Amino acid sequence: MEQQRRLCLPWRLPAALVAATLLVTTMTGCSRSPPVVFYTLTEIPSTMGSSKVPTFEILVGPVILPEILDRPQLVTRAGDNRVTVLQQQVWAAPLKSEVPRVLAANLNQLLPDAAVTVEPQPATGRPLWRVAVEIQRFDATPGSAVSLEAVWSVQGAPGTEAKIGYSVLQEPVSVPGYDALVTAHTAAIAALSREIAAATRVLRSTPAVPAPKAAK
Repeated sequence: MEQQRRLCLPWRLPAALVAATLLVTTMTGCSRSPPVVFYTLTEIPSTMGSSKVPTFEILVGPVILPEILDRPQLVTRAGDNRVTVLQQQVWAAPLKSEVPRVLAANLNQLLPDAAVTVEPQPATGRPLWRVAVEIQRFDATPGSAVSLEAVWSVQGAPGTEAKIGYSVLQEPVSVPGYDALVTAHTAAIAALSREIAAATRVLRSTPAVPAPKAAK
């Protein structure tokens, strides 16, 4: 019996060593968690080079997004009343700053005679126009589509009538994976930019009609 006890003793680990082993195991498990992947929206590729000669300016803003998107993580639609906040897929910069930046960059490419910014610039003497956007829906469904609905306005010279538009856009996601989902986000913003640019061209080609003066 005494010999059996001696044979078993070496296999009895001290409590401190057991705790240390569990801690190392836990830390090792945490280190193997999936890495965080950062995503960003991209603008329409430049095609004009340095030949751009602007004759008017556009100030983009405000650009309002749904509050549900005011977070670092990508948010996907999981059902009519349910969304998924993805902890490992994260925007590299807040969407509330990324969307205006990309809109302005896209309009710069689509309107060769415009200088488009998201911040007021020093006075240049060029006519100043304004673009405001309220994105009411920007839903992403993996493997399906990204849907965007937005109300927007283009305002020309002070006192002239603004162009109000409502865009309902859908970009398909034909392959699995979050890269394809973010690409569809970018495509939706590009489509919205093209609709705003088209409205701006129409306003630019239409003679300005001042708003009627109030009766005395």
